[in-house]
Amino acid sequence: MESEKRPWAALRTGILLHILAGGLLFFLLLVQLSYIHRGYDRMMRFYGLPKQSLDAVVVGTSSTFTSYMPMEVWNEDGIASAVAATNMQFEGTLVHTIREIRKYQTPKVWIIDLMPFIRGHYAGQEAWNGGDRNLNIRYNVDSMRWSKNRMDLIHEICSDYGLGLRDEIYYNFDLARYHMTKAELSRFGNAVRDLNYGYQHLQKEGGEPFDVSVMTEGTEKETPLEGTERKNLDGLLTEAALLKQSGAEVVFLFQPFWFETEEEAGRKTWLCRILSEQGFRFWDLTLEKEAAGLIPDEDFRDFLHFDSLGSMKSTRLISSHLKQDFSLPDHRQDPDYASWNADYPQWAELRGGYLNVDTAAVTALRQQSQ
Repeated sequence: MESEKRPWAALRTGILLHILAGGLLFFLLLVQLSYIHRGYDRMMRFYGLPKQSLDAVVVGTSSTFTSYMPMEVWNEDGIASAVAATNMQFEGTLVHTIREIRKYQTPKVWIIDLMPFIRGHYAGQEAWNGGDRNLNIRYNVDSMRWSKNRMDLIHEICSDYGLGLRDEIYYNFDLARYHMTKAELSRFGNAVRDLNYGYQHLQKEGGEPFDVSVMTEGTEKETPLEGTERKNLDGLLTEAALLKQSGAEVVFLFQPFWFETEEEAGRKTWLCRILSEQGFRFWDLTLEKEAAGLIPDEDFRDFLHFDSLGSMKSTRLISSHLKQDFSLPDHRQDPDYASWNADYPQWAELRGGYLNVDTAAVTALRQQSQ
């Protein structure tokens, strides 16, 4: 009887091994062929940097990645910094972006742009951008590596938007769209070398001129955040408090822009009070546009994004506050950062191209106005 059982035992073992092997093969194919192992290669490029190499990181949305040039700060002060931003970064995504960065970096200074709260990116989707909601969700989730953190973000977004399990599966494992848009995506296994360190140039040509006379400078009237917006803010401040407990410095950023509405200006006024009451540092650069020499007709692509001319001025402004408020090491003579010095000449060439394009556009505008 014992000898008769052995063939069956061996058969069961063989079947089990085949099932396990098939499951492993299926998973490997899923990883290679689906969204598990991909991302927009021009966003969140801190993934491509050496671990634990950053002194400072600037977290935010598309206006953020047009406002800060890390390599200019490197050249001037030897500070190793990067931008971690996506288009239309949701307020709730900021927390997950911070958590994602912490897996790879321990920056001494975190600069967190509050533009998503000023613009109401998240709450505003249904009201003013419903047609692009799927794209905006993709910007947020497709910029992160596949992990529990990313799955948690997808679950939160789907829950807040009233989307079900089918949508969660779609945002996690959509095989079809991966292959239809493969040119836009990059596998994280082939890390992109990023001479911009997260900075993104949006040319002035193609932008939208804006009339400063109809924009709002500021207001004493407060516009409190409510509902999901307040929940997202509370989550962000809790995460910021954890950063401070770990020994990092945290500063919240209001970019040197105008406001489109009184409501937006009121949000900033309210946020400044809340941050002060809770003991957080913030830079209100909306008050320093003139001091920075920013010219609406020349330094902006539109009222929410800088061209490269404006980026140079905004970078100097942010850098001046960074140096004034914090003491960060100068790595320019540090052999561990030799790659930054090697990157700078190539960056300078890229930046020169950006400036040439935008300077030509400004020159053309001046000639048209004469």
